Amino acid sequence: MSTALIMQLITVMALIEGIPPETALTIAKMESNFNMKAVGLAGEVGTFQILKSSSKYSKTKLRNPLVNVKEGIRMLKEAKANCVHQKDNTWVLCYNLGHTGAKKIKQPKKFPYYIKYVQNKEQLREKFKNYKKLMYVKE
Repeated sequence: MSTALIMQLITVMALIEGIPPETALTIAKMESNFNMKAVGLAGEVGTFQILKSSSKYSKTKLRNPLVNVKEGIRMLKEAKANCVHQKDNTWVLCYNLGHTGAKKIKQPKKFPYYIKYVQNKEQLREKFKNYKKLMYVKE
C-alpha cells in the first residue's frame, strides 16, 4: 500500500473516530514515516508501531494496514480520553507510554517523548493541516 493510501486511510479513520487527522498523521509520521513494514526495537509493528501486548490483535494481523491503522486510531482515542496529561497536547504521552507509564511523568514538558512528539507536532501539524487534500490524491 502506498504512502498516499496509508495517509488517506489514517485521515478517514481519524475523522470517523473524532481524532484530529493532523494529530493521527503526525503520530504515524513520527512512529514509522508511514511505513507499514516498519518494525521497532521492542517488536512494535506497522504504521502506528503497535506492540502485540498493547493490542487484542496478533502481530500478523497488526501487519495488515487496515488493522494497524484502525487499532492505532483506537489507541489514540483512548489515550486522548483517559490520559492524566491533557494540557497542551501532552496526552500523546499516553499513546507511547500507556496510561500507567504516563502517570509516572511528573513534568511532561521535560520528558524526551514530549519534546519529540508534542513540540515537533506543531511543525508537522502545519504540513498536515490541509489533510482534506489527501482525499483527492491520485495514484
